[in-house]
Amino acid sequence: MSFTQYLQNVRIQKCCELLKSTDIPIYQIANQVGYQDMKFFHALFRKKTGVTPRQYRQNFQELDETEISC
Repeated sequence: MSFTQYLQNVRIQKCCELLKSTDIPIYQIANQVGYQDMKFFHALFRKKTGVTPRQYRQNFQELDETEISC
């Protein structure tokens, strides 16, 4: 794994944490971890996780709602 790949993994992992635990807008999360190009960020996030940042956040919100209602 190259340094660039490592850095991308760390940044995407941090994005995932923020998407799960905050309501910060996606573009702000991308900026916080070092991505200014939203098109690149979305493509990379989808490549690494299999879903878009919005879908990732929605999946975790749905899980939280399911846990609360059980």
